[in-house]
Amino acid sequence: MPTIETKTAVVKGLNLLTAIAVGATLFFSFYSLVVMRLNINSSDQSVPGQLASGQKIISIGTHKFKVDVASDDISRAIGLSGRASLSANEGMLFDFGTSYSPYFHMRGMLFPLDIIWITNNKVSGFEKNAPIAKEGEETKYYRPGFGYVEYALEVNAGTVDSLGIKVDDGFSF
Repeated sequence: MPTIETKTAVVKGLNLLTAIAVGATLFFSFYSLVVMRLNINSSDQSVPGQLASGQKIISIGTHKFKVDVASDDISRAIGLSGRASLSANEGMLFDFGTSYSPYFHMRGMLFPLDIIWITNNKVSGFEKNAPIAKEGEETKYYRPGFGYVEYALEVNAGTVDSLGIKVDDGFSF
């Protein structure tokens, strides 16, 4: 029959194995996020004249944008957080795959944005000049106030006004 010392040793061994498994899981999850973040932000490494993997050219009305596409939970969660800037006519397109009522925030953002909501291949609304979140302030969330969208396009703040983008402008890939 096992002694108390033997049972204690087995429990300690199981606790150690559990700690190692949890640590390894956290490490690889963090590593995957970092690698994905580097891949998302590596548009400057593309061959001239070609788009980096995951990028598309989209149109809003007569205006074209080169966008990174966020179509999975991880890339949508990261978004543009930590990116230093966007060039004019660049952005990030959030593809929800279906009608969805998203919440956006500006935590981790280094520059303000316009968020363009898209439904049925048309601009259905926008949030202009969403400011960067300041340390210690309560997080502000942005969402379409009119219901569900299929896409959201983040572009530099002021783009909606400077290009005259309006509700019902067409959207296409």
